[in-house]
Amino acid sequence: MKPAAFEYHAPTSVDEAITLLDEIPDAAVLAGGQSLIAMMNLRLAQPDHVVDVGRIEDLNFLEFEDARMRTGALLTQRRAETDPRIAERFPLLSTATRHIGFPAIRTRGTLGGSLAHADPAAELPLVAVTVGAELTLEARSGRRVVSADDFFVGHYTTARMPNELLVEVAWPIGWDTWGFSEFARRTGDFAIVSAAAVVNFDGDLVSETRVAVGGVASRPQRLTEVEESLRGGPLSESAITAAADVATDLVEPTGDIHANAAYRRRLVGVQVRRALARAAERMRHADA
Repeated sequence: MKPAAFEYHAPTSVDEAITLLDEIPDAAVLAGGQSLIAMMNLRLAQPDHVVDVGRIEDLNFLEFEDARMRTGALLTQRRAETDPRIAERFPLLSTATRHIGFPAIRTRGTLGGSLAHADPAAELPLVAVTVGAELTLEARSGRRVVSADDFFVGHYTTARMPNELLVEVAWPIGWDTWGFSEFARRTGDFAIVSAAAVVNFDGDLVSETRVAVGGVASRPQRLTEVEESLRGGPLSESAITAAADVATDLVEPTGDIHANAAYRRRLVGVQVRRALARAAERMRHADA
């Protein structure tokens, strides 16, 4: 199938883009096109106007500060996967990105596009919630910053207003250790359940941790009760097992054609345990 007729706009600056979004409230924003174009071809989306922001060079940047990494919304997934600075300073992102589709998709797909699309099974929204990323939205009236915890509202729904453009993401980095685990039917498929964890230590004891799962509900779900169960103790095998049990009891998964709710609930415990175990293993190797 081919998309329904639409009017195409190709701004070359943020100001031009947000002016278009202000004047055309029903416009769809096109970044890498790996989600929107497919939906338009299937006529699941039929926008009257498409604003292609892919030519806005100011939205394609990568900067590091002491405790965070800043990325423009158009930074490609392939760069997130392969850039050696990201691999060194924010390996959770580069690792999770490798699970997105295939290289051709990651070459065109963007970080901002995936976050704004807000598929609840996608890897990048999960990473954003896990580390507590902050997303900057810009409109003609000004800028505002929204935490990842508040940005994702539901299935393919975010806090972005129709006249706003996602322009930047700030990712907290520098965690002592991290873990990621995903279960999908095939390589390149969306996750049936995925889990990610970041941990800081005070000596041998967990001082701060964030744990989240994807593919379970209408948006990535942060597991604060799991975090509380780990805080103040060692990241031991028994603590990880107990945390996985808390995660299993905590979630209320949805079911679909790929997995029913009971199966997803069981997978949550498995994936949380694997993510935390990998974080613990990395910490042991770092101390060796």
